[in-house]
Amino acid sequence: MTERPNVLECTLRDGSYAVDFQFTPRDTALVALALESTGVHMIEIGHGLGLNASAHRKAAAQDAEYMEAANALTTASWGMFCIPGIARLEDLNLAASFGMGFVRIGVNVSDVAMAAPYLERARELGLFACANIMKSYVAPPEQLARLASGLESFGAQVVYVVDSAGHMLPNDVEAYVTALRESISIPIGWHGHDNLRLGIANAIKAVECGACYIDTTLKGLGRGGGNPSTEVFVATMLRAGLETGIDLHGILDIGQRLISPMLSSDRLDPLHVACGLVGFHSGFLPQILNTAATAGVDPAALIIEVGKCERETPTTELMAAVADSLAREKRPARSISPQDLPLQDFPSFSRTQVLGWEQSLGRLCRDIFAKARTSASQAVLNIYSPIDVGAETWVSPIMNEGFGHIIGSVVPHKADLNRVVSLADGLVDIIFADAERKAGMSAPLFASVKAQTRKSLVLPYRDSDVWRRSVTLQIISLAGDLSGLPVTICGEDPMSLRLALDLLDAGASVTLNGKPSQTLQEAIVAMKHLTMARCMPTINPVPLEATATSRFLVSFGPKGVGITEDMVAALPKGAIIIDAGIGSLSPEALALAWSCGIVVMRPDMRSAMAAELNAVRDTDRALRGAGRTFFAGEPVVAGGCVGHPGDVVLNSVTAPSTAYGVSDGMGRLYSRVPKEHAERLRRVEAAILRKQIGGEDSCQ
Repeated sequence: MTERPNVLECTLRDGSYAVDFQFTPRDTALVALALESTGVHMIEIGHGLGLNASAHRKAAAQDAEYMEAANALTTASWGMFCIPGIARLEDLNLAASFGMGFVRIGVNVSDVAMAAPYLERARELGLFACANIMKSYVAPPEQLARLASGLESFGAQVVYVVDSAGHMLPNDVEAYVTALRESISIPIGWHGHDNLRLGIANAIKAVECGACYIDTTLKGLGRGGGNPSTEVFVATMLRAGLETGIDLHGILDIGQRLISPMLSSDRLDPLHVACGLVGFHSGFLPQILNTAATAGVDPAALIIEVGKCERETPTTELMAAVADSLAREKRPARSISPQDLPLQDFPSFSRTQVLGWEQSLGRLCRDIFAKARTSASQAVLNIYSPIDVGAETWVSPIMNEGFGHIIGSVVPHKADLNRVVSLADGLVDIIFADAERKAGMSAPLFASVKAQTRKSLVLPYRDSDVWRRSVTLQIISLAGDLSGLPVTICGEDPMSLRLALDLLDAGASVTLNGKPSQTLQEAIVAMKHLTMARCMPTINPVPLEATATSRFLVSFGPKGVGITEDMVAALPKGAIIIDAGIGSLSPEALALAWSCGIVVMRPDMRSAMAAELNAVRDTDRALRGAGRTFFAGEPVVAGGCVGHPGDVVLNSVTAPSTAYGVSDGMGRLYSRVPKEHAERLRRVEAAILRKQIGGEDSCQ
């Protein structure tokens, strides 16, 4: 390799497939300017399918908005893709009027002639005109060379070999690029995909064989298996002794900061590998998935078999016929049958074995940490106060997985709290501690945990609130519409009364089963005021009457006597019991419920706990970015602080990325920014963009 290759950066075009075409105009300006700052000279933008595609297929913006955003560039040239039939000739006129520098006309092997009027119009408009032969692998190298010669005669200034499915091997690249080099006098470009993880190897081979233009994307973001990574290609060229003109450290930085957050953790999709194997374009995957699901066959197998028959334009009829054939062959949807696995001597990895609480807690924390690190999550230990302060330390064997967290729980005895904290501190990312002062406690548990923790982040919550909310959510999820829903709640304890208020607010018809005591009467009056007299609970001290028409029967205790056999027997068919106290049914009542086919549930706090954790953590994070300061010489405010009239409101003063608008001085935003503040807002937005590109965060 002796000639410096030209990098055509396609993140904002081919990469748009990976984000469902949802790059915004602001994203376009941000990424394009960042690319320009590293020395990239050709940047492709817009909808993945090119000009005019936004008018027909969902996208975050229309062509003109993307074009206007790209005009922020000062040294780099920007361009767009153009597929005849989707794009119109007048779309080229529009793009040229916005200052577009280059266009790439994409055509399939069988319709190369369609490129002629578009190439002619592009040259008339003074655009640098490239032609991409999509799915190049469906034609042998010699035929592709003849087609390339025709495109040259139409006015193409570069002809691209396009490996649309990431199908080619390096020796294939050599054959195609060499054939074109011997047949045309204009430069050759290479556009590859990474389905078989050969994107960089193929790009290198293309350069070795004389390709002058190479397409890449930041982090390899792109359709199907992605594209060759810009960062890796630049580094590889340096390794080979060739300069691309792109600053390696700069391109690594912007890829990590701007693109990494967009990537899913698993980018090796088996279907994309299958596409790469046979040269099957990912654009046909929706039809493949529908056909495979209807026929009950493996979509990967269907891709491979259809690809053997037709790769350029496979029809749904062909897919259906091949799927029917696979179904008749009785090929399973999965190649591995669970029944075939020899698991007779499979060991148990359960944490339910009898251990001392310290051993159990140590193992739980290690398990949480390991699971979090292998699932891109945070490790969390929930420490909550026991209802019975005399109870021994108890370690739950259950891990709550989801919402970006792996959560384990421990209920410590007061004498063991220091040891619990020392075991967990630093081994988990977050300690989520109960901040509720319960009976018999001199201070909330959270205060003690916070004082002793040195490494982990400590966040507070109220255990009883999450407990009650989990019951409320279970009832709402099971019943759907709560309007008029008959619910009986046993007892007059605070948890029961708060649950009653939650359900009344949701429209349920609540009966409190308890003696008409002064406490209960006062609670009724309070609920009347809190619900604005819209609805009130009724008191029925007779258990059988209270439950006879109930759809849900709920009790928080006392243990073993909250719900009796008589109450279970009186329930109508289809009723559900929620043992909210976990043990509020006697064994006899529980047995009777099961024998009658009545579903008995206990609170499942996993989702409510995870939601509370997210709310508390994100509130803590938001408050760290709160305050009033100056940015770009202008007053700014964030994090819920009420701004002065004219202050620019940001999402954060410590790491600003968005300007919401201008404060009216009353805690709101101007719906129409006054003229005297409009320029202030523009300066702040421009400064945010510069800081994002430069990797700086805080306001000053």
